[in-house]
Amino acid sequence: MNKLIFIIIAFILIVFALGFFLIAPKYQELNNIQLNIRNRTSEIKHYETRFKEFEKIIVQLEEYKAELAKIESALPFGSSLPALFHFIQESAIKNGLLLREISATPAPVAEAEVEAGVGAGVEVEAGAEAGAEEVVQIKKIHINLVLSGPYPSFRRFLSILEKSARFIRTENISFSAPEQGDIFSFNLIMRTYSQ
Repeated sequence: MNKLIFIIIAFILIVFALGFFLIAPKYQELNNIQLNIRNRTSEIKHYETRFKEFEKIIVQLEEYKAELAKIESALPFGSSLPALFHFIQESAIKNGLLLREISATPAPVAEAEVEAGVGAGVEVEAGAEAGAEEVVQIKKIHINLVLSGPYPSFRRFLSILEKSARFIRTENISFSAPEQGDIFSFNLIMRTYSQ
């Protein structure tokens, strides 16, 4: 009987040892896989909600397509000087002014503008998940104009420039007294920006 009890105890110990050394690691591995699956599932749900949020944002941006186009025309990509010169020339002609001279020069960026983010690299967050940042370089351009015409026409011309979608800032205006009649000579220095 002692032998039988010893065999039963030995058998039970062998079963526990096998269970501990063979089954427990597999059980732990199964738990790790289940935990990994739960983590991946929650990650997928997170990305699905983010994707739905992005879809909503895209729909909202589509509603503002015209306004975004205005912003793009106010601060165009690249130097679109020929289009700007054409706009200035057409505006001058429509208001009864003679555009005698037009020139453009890249303007140096002042320190105050660098601090304000104009003319310097303005950081725009492009990928929040990846932590990537895109730097948008804003360039300042001076436009020098010499115009001739009556003063009321010049005021209307300035009003059109102010109301245009393009961001144009008047920096300096000088004019000379008319030599004959009401025809003034206007010197105008403006500033505009591009990306």
